[in-house]
Amino acid sequence: MNRMLLIAWREFASTALTKGFIIGGFIVPAVILVVMVTLLPVLMKDEGKAIEGEVSIIDQTGVLADDIALRLTPEMLAEETQTFDMKIEPGMTPTPEQTSELLSKAMMRTIPKLTVKELGASADPEVAKEPLREGTAQEGGVLALAVIDANAVVTDETTGAGVPKFGAYQLFVKPKLKDSVQSTIRRAIAESIREARLENAGLSPDQVNALTRVDAEQTKEITEEGERDSIEGLNMILPGGFMILMMMAVMIGGQYLLTTTVEEKSSRVVEVLLSAVSPMQLMTGKILGQLMVGGLIMMVYGSVGIAGLVIAALTDVINPMVLVWLVLFFVLAYVQIASMMAAVGSAVNEMREAQSLMTPVMAIIMIPYMLWMPVAMNPSGTFAVVCSFLPPVNSFMMMVRIASTERPDTWQILVSLGISVVSSILVLKGAAKIFRVGLLMYGKPPNLKTLIKWIRMA
Repeated sequence: MNRMLLIAWREFASTALTKGFIIGGFIVPAVILVVMVTLLPVLMKDEGKAIEGEVSIIDQTGVLADDIALRLTPEMLAEETQTFDMKIEPGMTPTPEQTSELLSKAMMRTIPKLTVKELGASADPEVAKEPLREGTAQEGGVLALAVIDANAVVTDETTGAGVPKFGAYQLFVKPKLKDSVQSTIRRAIAESIREARLENAGLSPDQVNALTRVDAEQTKEITEEGERDSIEGLNMILPGGFMILMMMAVMIGGQYLLTTTVEEKSSRVVEVLLSAVSPMQLMTGKILGQLMVGGLIMMVYGSVGIAGLVIAALTDVINPMVLVWLVLFFVLAYVQIASMMAAVGSAVNEMREAQSLMTPVMAIIMIPYMLWMPVAMNPSGTFAVVCSFLPPVNSFMMMVRIASTERPDTWQILVSLGISVVSSILVLKGAAKIFRVGLLMYGKPPNLKTLIKWIRMA
């Protein structure tokens, strides 16, 4: 037992107490976080050279071109960018179109210099498209062509319910024209058409906006401590955050275990170790050592997340028992993944040979990434329940359910925990057989079929 613990400490110290691990595990993520918070918003601002060019319009209605030209003047665009006149009800979720519009306004720090040229209602669209094939958007010239149907404002057509059936417009642009510029042109055309329809119907656009707009105050959550602003999306972020935290810790510890096992085998250090301990003690010690590495990573990054919740006064969204389940399911998930990686590492002579054998392991690791969102959206559904009982992904999926809005029954958590314990023991036994046989095997690397044969043989 003492020897196994010595191996575990040696494995932990050789990984976690190195400059590379400290820099890669703690300093680099901290730097990335600082960059994302401080520099990324600055770098993403559109402060480059203003786009200059012409927007051609074939206005078959005969009434919109002048209004569109006015809306696309630099003065009007600058005013829009400053006011963010989105007409989105506070506390409500914007539509995808409104979100796109908001983002384009937020990103458009450099106002494009656009001039509108009306080609006439009878102009040939195919001929008008030709200038779009010449040069690039950055070089200027004709940047876009808008073709507006004749019945876009006034129409005699109606649906079966008697609702007017209007025409549309189509926009043609040069390749690689900025999304913000395209959105600006589309918004100007759409708003011009909308207001023209209202005026034609004898309605005031301002009155219609006032009648259709429903203001709502910020949604509040009622807690034992009082009221607080509701953060939309938090109920999806928490389950995903727990799963990613758990997966990151499992992957880092498992990857280090694979690397050290291959290095020790290729350098023949493992032969010296086996003269003092059994293969099972060696594998168990290595797994425990890297388990501490993964646990350290999870503790550090988890502390950052909890600190964020404390700052935001949202600590009540996490039940302390959730953290207990997180530790238990992390240990079991790690044992399964790490056992597989230890088996693969013992069977090959160098890292390059491990890639083919790692494919099944990586497939298992990728499955939770694909399943967590539908499970978090409906944690009590049949699909979520089945996933939380299906090894080897059940540990991750049950953690997603525990952290979601609908906490599963305690018996389901215990059953999933029991399944994880049994599957961990089985995987550990199978990996131990491969580890014992493969550790002193050199030469041609085995395939998956050979590994299964070793399990049966041992």
